[in-house]
Amino acid sequence: MNPSRQPGAVPPEALGPAPEAAPDMRHAGELAPQLAAISHELRTPLQAIIAFSQLAQMDWPSGVDRRYLSRIDQASRLMLRVVNDLLDLSHLERGTLEVLPDQPLDLSNLLAQVLATADGLRQGRPIALYLQAEGLSGVALRGDGKRIEQVLLNLLANALRFTDVGVVTVGARVLAHEGATLTVRLSVGDTGVGMAEHTLARVLDPEQVTLGAGATARGGSGFGLRIVHRLLQRMGSQLQGVSVQGGGSLMWFDLSLQATVQRREPPVHHTQDAVFSADPRFVDTVQALWAGRQRPLLVLQDPEQQAAQATGHWVIDQAHPQASRWLRHARLMGRTVWSVSALPAEAQGHTLALLADSVLGSPQALRLQLDPALQGLRVLVVEDNLLNQEVVRDQLRRMGAEASTAGSCGEARAMLVHGPFDVVLADMQLPDDTGLGLGRWLREHPRLAAQPFILLSAHLSADDRQAARALGALGCLLKPHDPLELQALLRQLPARRPQGAGSTTPAGSGIERAQAGLRALSGLDLKLLFRSEWPALRLALQRAQGAAEQRKAVHAIRGSLAVLGHSPELLAARALEEQLLAGQALQSPQLQSFLNQIEVMLGLWPPHPG
Repeated sequence: MNPSRQPGAVPPEALGPAPEAAPDMRHAGELAPQLAAISHELRTPLQAIIAFSQLAQMDWPSGVDRRYLSRIDQASRLMLRVVNDLLDLSHLERGTLEVLPDQPLDLSNLLAQVLATADGLRQGRPIALYLQAEGLSGVALRGDGKRIEQVLLNLLANALRFTDVGVVTVGARVLAHEGATLTVRLSVGDTGVGMAEHTLARVLDPEQVTLGAGATARGGSGFGLRIVHRLLQRMGSQLQGVSVQGGGSLMWFDLSLQATVQRREPPVHHTQDAVFSADPRFVDTVQALWAGRQRPLLVLQDPEQQAAQATGHWVIDQAHPQASRWLRHARLMGRTVWSVSALPAEAQGHTLALLADSVLGSPQALRLQLDPALQGLRVLVVEDNLLNQEVVRDQLRRMGAEASTAGSCGEARAMLVHGPFDVVLADMQLPDDTGLGLGRWLREHPRLAAQPFILLSAHLSADDRQAARALGALGCLLKPHDPLELQALLRQLPARRPQGAGSTTPAGSGIERAQAGLRALSGLDLKLLFRSEWPALRLALQRAQGAAEQRKAVHAIRGSLAVLGHSPELLAARALEEQLLAGQALQSPQLQSFLNQIEVMLGLWPPHPG
């Protein structure tokens, strides 16, 4: 490694080849439709943000209509989705985007969130949203929920774009459950304009989906479908579909997920919720959402006869002819009532997409309150953007914490040396270093080795997350972060003592054990620490048989390399793990070359023979 490199700095070789020269202006006409389509996808939610912001300002200070704020939030999230898709597409095209299949996956909750996001994609058109899910309860799944959600949202965006009036349905169905593997089919169906046979063939062919291919009078740039194909390829699946011109489309993909049967007893509920609707798809949707949260649900056929059994929330379909009557009846009985529509709801209603979170107590109306556990918490916010500083500072103030700010790692180091802080909240990309670089400096400092810190970033690679875990980071939050997630992380901090006193906490919890280990790192060279671990890591890789065992060994080495920062060795480990994920075992020359590369970096020369 280059000793002159700044901690955490990205070396030139990690940035890939230099960008090509600007295209000849003679080809500008070829790019124009693509750029226009992408600009339209960004401009549409941006116009909504500006318009509703202006309406909210006009109402100030007499009172702001909460619908405006809700629409601003909705449009902002849609715009963020487009931006994230563009960034992810660039990583997919370069082969640098990672799929993380070994993550806890709550598929029922993921489907509910997908429907909630899709609510804004309807843009007020009379399109009913439904969910049909079968066989998902009672199993714990593992998979990359973020990427699955990304595929579904892009398919939903296309379905809604080509449907003016009608129905769009998200489906999940278990196809097989063999041993520790569950095969599930996820689908998006619509009653829209449909496609001709030759158009469907082009949509389903990854090689024929290019930027600009989806640009039509209805909008769309084509990059959403390109992302779908690339992500499904990385997850070992492919897009399939059928369509009838003038009669709608159905798109689906199958995923094999790690699954274990849950043995725990379902939670005990002292009330029973109820749904009242003549629409079987409406009932199926509510049942699927409730089953995912293991809450009992009674389907009301005759509310007057069954009212005594329905002691919890009542979910009443606005479209039912008797809806108004039973709304009044339920309120007279003192029930909590939700008047719901599968179509876009008006000001006083709640759409089905948002229903489950609202009823089950999730923070749809986000509210930060003074938290006694965080009263007086001293937080150092390391962020170079002044607007971001203001946002985080105000969030912390509402929780009861005290925030100080630094605009660079150098400024943060000086503040940390001179004043005690309970936790550091650091942006990943800073003018003079990275958040990980600041974390490494903390762990090597003789007095600050146990300092808790949290990372904030718009994009965190798997290597960054591994390095953060190895350095004992309290957590990693993606921008724009959820302030309630930040609050939950801060509540994990050990009890504080008065300023100037040493921090002691009861032994036994995970964070106290981690802090004890971090204190032991005080003053250590992290490269020397890796060197001490290297013999065992090398032996495990040399003894590994087959791609699965080799991947496990390479993954362990990659995690240790990540602590040292970006390097050619880390990039080599990442490339080998990608190869092993594809089932291609390492051959002896390739294996020995990798071992030699690391041993040269560690100064262990001559290399150990294989």
